[in-house]
Amino acid sequence: TPETTAPEAFPNPAADLLFVENKGTREKKTRLLSITGRQMWEQTILPGGHFTIETGAFPDGLYFLETAGNKTQKILIQK
Repeated sequence: TPETTAPEAFPNPAADLLFVENKGTREKKTRLLSITGRQMWEQTILPGGHFTIETGAFPDGLYFLETAGNKTQKILIQK
């Protein structure tokens, strides 16, 4: 059966750091896309794993955290 638990991203809005945590039981290929579709970050997150994305160099704006098999989450980067 497919897992529907999407990784959690916080804080939202983010300034310099965005934390992404996989609380599911399967690995998740996850990427952060700019509003124009440019890939800013990509990582496969293992079950129970987490990553920190350094967003300080990213322009302010709306981004999308996309996970294979799950819906996309909107992320605001605002400094």
